[in-house]
Amino acid sequence: MRGLYLFLLCGALYGASLQETIDQALRSSPTLQAKNLAVKLQEHQKEAHKAKMYGEVDLSGAFTHYNIPRTLKPLTPPITPGITVSKDISTLGASYKVALFKGFADLAQVEVSKLAAKKSQIDYKLTKEELIYNIKALYFKGLGLLKSEEALQAHKKALQTLYDTTKKEVDLGSKAPLDLLKIKSQLVQIDSKIVSTKNAVEALKAHISALTGAPFDGFESASEEELRDTHATPYLIKKLQIQTAQAKKELKKAKALYYPKVFLNADYAKNWGQDDSAEVWQTSVALGYNLFDFGYKSHTYQKGKIASLIAQKNLAAQTLALQAKLQEATLQKASLESTITSLKANLELLQKIESIEKIKYESGRSEIDDYLLAIANTKNAQSSLAKTYYDLYTKIAYINYLKAGE
Repeated sequence: MRGLYLFLLCGALYGASLQETIDQALRSSPTLQAKNLAVKLQEHQKEAHKAKMYGEVDLSGAFTHYNIPRTLKPLTPPITPGITVSKDISTLGASYKVALFKGFADLAQVEVSKLAAKKSQIDYKLTKEELIYNIKALYFKGLGLLKSEEALQAHKKALQTLYDTTKKEVDLGSKAPLDLLKIKSQLVQIDSKIVSTKNAVEALKAHISALTGAPFDGFESASEEELRDTHATPYLIKKLQIQTAQAKKELKKAKALYYPKVFLNADYAKNWGQDDSAEVWQTSVALGYNLFDFGYKSHTYQKGKIASLIAQKNLAAQTLALQAKLQEATLQKASLESTITSLKANLELLQKIESIEKIKYESGRSEIDDYLLAIANTKNAQSSLAKTYYDLYTKIAYINYLKAGE
């Protein structure tokens, strides 16, 4: 099979090869670039949640004018005379605030962010594989249309040659003028099919340009598509596995609502007024616990449980769906291979029939209709065989896409 139809894939037609087209798409596809940016976004989101665990340091400053003099710092025993007071006080300070314990919600949030970052990477890889498959599908279809156009052009050339030969014989009186009209009718139909095929090729080129994010001049060549031998977890399943893990971490965050919260606050300030200054600082640890919130904690926790169950069911359902798609695609691949075997055998028979019908018509033992039908059947069989080969390669590319993973 590889040797017989190698010309289908490697014949220099025009434009860019399949691999060049894929490489161009990987460089300039807007969709893939957006997914790559999403990966970077999630990485920053992950680092932001990790940084939030360490609290925050704030710097503050103020100038305040009072209607009566104020002390620069709170009075504490023993109170001595001569304390500096001022109506105008300038303040410069810093504070540090951090949550010491939030029921492990912060840790769960970091884990959720890590999973989100990993999911965005899987999304990128999945989009990349989908992009490659879509380009292959369009490219193989384009090559198939070009082979169909070649068959149509060959059919037209054969009919034109037959027309010229028959016209001479009509002039000599050995053939009926009706034969010329029948050939002419066939030529008109072939011209219409050629135009339709060319338009279909141009439409495919536009679709490929949209996928690659760059102008696409045309189809050139492609290597034969082969099945990947992989036992990796498909990206389609990997993504759902991460979503299931995320749902479990979100449930852990919901559980944190039932725990008390502990916060640390440290403040430092320096006040100036009336040519004097004073430093004030304090550190505090605060404990808080929600006694009653009208069912908010309960509903949030139940929502988390349901979301986790939904993620698990989706994973199970999509796993079964993927298995069904792979089985269906594998069976369709086998059917296409069987069809190719049949078409090759049929093409050999049709070529013999065409040769016989040519001899019969030229010797005057049959009508031109039989010969025209034989020519059409041979060219259609050649076109169908080429198209089925490309359908097979497209199906293999689809199986590879479904199986792509890590």
